[in-house]
Amino acid sequence: MQARESWMSTTMGALALVVGCQLGDVKLGDDAELEASSGGSSDDGPGGTGATPGPPAGLGAPCDHGFAPGTVPESHLLTTPAPGCGEDICLYPDTVVATDAPCASDAECNAAFPDGGQFRCDLPTSTCVLSEEYFLDRSMCSEYCESDDDCVADGSTTCETGFVCVVQASLGSACCRPVCACADGVDFASTETLRTNCEQGTAQGCCDENPGQGLCPD
Repeated sequence: MQARESWMSTTMGALALVVGCQLGDVKLGDDAELEASSGGSSDDGPGGTGATPGPPAGLGAPCDHGFAPGTVPESHLLTTPAPGCGEDICLYPDTVVATDAPCASDAECNAAFPDGGQFRCDLPTSTCVLSEEYFLDRSMCSEYCESDDDCVADGSTTCETGFVCVVQASLGSACCRPVCACADGVDFASTETLRTNCEQGTAQGCCDENPGQGLCPD
């Protein structure tokens, strides 16, 4: 079973960064923790082919969140367990969401992003959504850490600016535990807000239920 863990709680006036997952016609978000079946997970390889998995990949290697082809979240997503990764964490750290304005082309969805390619226009609904190619290209194996010095990529990676040690989850087994994230997509102001909430014990859904978890006080 794979748990998709949301990034930040909305309590204590914290900036809300919600993980929303589009599964068929059901949109999950609002700090929900999703339990999904293991079909198509990284145990079976992309698409659940039943192929024998290789050795777990290290930090910075591409990873599979276990979604069916064509299914992507709205933004940031941390998946654990992720059997294809050495420390069981697959992370897409980017918190930017697509514009809610109607679209007729991919260019309209990426108008605010000079490099383009992050979003695409779903023509049947005239809606901008996260590009599956971009999502998979930016989803990388992560691991727990204590400082940036612990976050050195293990081999080649698509991360351009290196990895940093930041808190990326407010719920689940990784809540308030710093992990290595590619700095390309990290919202540093928001990660600091979450880190402060964890250290002060005000991260609801984590510190109140699991005292001593990660940065939570005992």
